[in-house]
Amino acid sequence: MCIFPEGTRNKTDDLMLPFKEGSFKIAEKSGCPIIPMAITNSADVLEAHMPRVKKAHVIVEYGKPIYPNELDKEQKKKIGAYCGFWRVASDIPIFTSSIPSQSPGIP
Repeated sequence: MCIFPEGTRNKTDDLMLPFKEGSFKIAEKSGCPIIPMAITNSADVLEAHMPRVKKAHVIVEYGKPIYPNELDKEQKKKIGAYCGFWRVASDIPIFTSSIPSQSPGIP
């Protein structure tokens, strides 16, 4: 399952919006690891020029898993900030994938 904890798309120049804590509570209670993920340049596919779909270079980056049950009490209290720090502090992601914006039937 993929949850975007910002709750909306970021239309500002800021790197990220504050995270909402609900999705982190789900991960903590279920014991599910949190895999940090960043999607860059997705707005250039559609939102920057609605209603047309355009070809764009989209980058998806994945970080190391974060296991909520292994965090200390203070980190668990502010788990959204702890997880959000990954994207700001990480210059080298664990896995990067370029996703072509073309789908069958879309020029």
